[in-house]
Amino acid sequence: MTLFSKYLNLSYKNIELTFLTPALHSELSLLGRDEAIWQGFDLPEGHQGEKYTAYVENAWDDLQAKKRYPLVVLQDGAIVGSSSFYKFDDKQHSISIGYTWLLANVWGGKVNVALKYLMLQHAFEALNIERAVFTVDTSNARSQAALVKLGAVREGVARHCVRRGDGSFASSVVFSVLQKEWASVCDGLLARLE
Repeated sequence: MTLFSKYLNLSYKNIELTFLTPALHSELSLLGRDEAIWQGFDLPEGHQGEKYTAYVENAWDDLQAKKRYPLVVLQDGAIVGSSSFYKFDDKQHSISIGYTWLLANVWGGKVNVALKYLMLQHAFEALNIERAVFTVDTSNARSQAALVKLGAVREGVARHCVRRGDGSFASSVVFSVLQKEWASVCDGLLARLE
């Protein structure tokens, strides 16, 4: 099964992940003006307004080019963020999960737990992935802590692996979950969702 073969709509209780449509794309572009959301993201300085919109536009362009599969995160029907599948490698049975941002009012709650559960479940159970990868900027301590709590294994640091918009280089911490670890990670996520 290829990632781009169908429109995804994944849900767990009041949390839904849905395919980025033109209508949702427009609505999503209006959100995310809170600077706190973007700590640890590679956005140009002063990214508010049109520069944030450009970030969402990149998600749309990547979808059209089949480089990334962006999903809109909804809680009780209201958009609260976005996350994506990317670097889908059918041959190596691996996928990356990232480009995740959530509105600050849902941080520390069950939204991120549910979205990770849904995305990992889809990756391991529907796509038959061997390895799910998460790559986080070394300065993004909040996301790193969330991945550790999730049960992902910290593999190490890829040094100067990303060129930022300002021309400097960023290093990233790489985490992963393997197929053989999924049952344990799944149990932990479901326990946190109860």
